[in-house]
Amino acid sequence: MSFSTGNMPRLMVDGGLSDARNGIYLYRSSDAATDIVATGYFRHCGLGSRFGVGMAYGDVLLNLESSLGANPGRCTFHSAVGSTAMVSAASPLPSSAYGQGFAVTVSAHAST
Repeated sequence: MSFSTGNMPRLMVDGGLSDARNGIYLYRSSDAATDIVATGYFRHCGLGSRFGVGMAYGDVLLNLESSLGANPGRCTFHSAVGSTAMVSAASPLPSSAYGQGFAVTVSAHAST
């Protein structure tokens, strides 16, 4: 499967009350836990991205597989482990990085 900006992770708990800031996000799709761990899978989901998701290192992601997935109802836990700037090849200027945003990579699932 591939990520679609039409189905973004949603912030469930904002950890902004602590120094760590870690939030908890929910992502519901037919994508399996093994699909979403690809490097930069969550395009435009990092802090500063134009879609406003705002995922950052250490945030927790719950992946809930829909009825269209191979394991409907399966919930896996992941954490954000990386963020990659998405720079346009047509305009690779530093200012374009903000407009393109950041792709987030999550860890392999911790439990089922």
